[in-house]
Amino acid sequence: MTEKVYMRELTEQEMTEIYQSHLVEDFPAGEVKPLAHMLEGRKKGQYEAYGLFEKDTLKGYAYFIKNSTQPAALLDYFAIVRGLRSAGYGSLFLKKLQAMCIEQQKQLILEVENPDYEMREDKKVLMHRRIAFYQKNGMQLSGVTCNFYDNEYRIMYAGAHCEDTKVQEITMNTYLNFFGADVVRKRAVFHAL
Repeated sequence: MTEKVYMRELTEQEMTEIYQSHLVEDFPAGEVKPLAHMLEGRKKGQYEAYGLFEKDTLKGYAYFIKNSTQPAALLDYFAIVRGLRSAGYGSLFLKKLQAMCIEQQKQLILEVENPDYEMREDKKVLMHRRIAFYQKNGMQLSGVTCNFYDNEYRIMYAGAHCEDTKVQEITMNTYLNFFGADVVRKRAVFHAL
């Protein structure tokens, strides 16, 4: 990597192209939101996406749900382009995203698949590696878990210690703000460990 690595907000066209050529391949089908939902959220100021570039070539992408009711952002999708993983781009990108959230005075949170609910050992190992990656790069694992749209998640956050009740409140409010009360009431169940 060189000093030519930079992060910038993605255009709507770039969001669409990355969604179609990367995101739908990088995440399980049950976790992928419809593109139209993301673009509608973007128009309402509730959704944004950033890319990590080196010499104008995409290296990674991050899609966020923005919370307009409190200073928080949920890292909805985060991935490094296939073939470039384990080369340091993920750590660099996550640090840039954390710095951006600090600058904007936003609490950064994210969902990570909960390995406690996975039966296959190979998938469980990958889930633990993902959690370890985030922890190595400054994210804290809270005691909050959530079943959302039939996916089991652990909630992580950036920065200093945050009480689980606060992490759950931020996550719930972010869901409510983006998805609406009906969806959250029907599809989200929070638990504390």
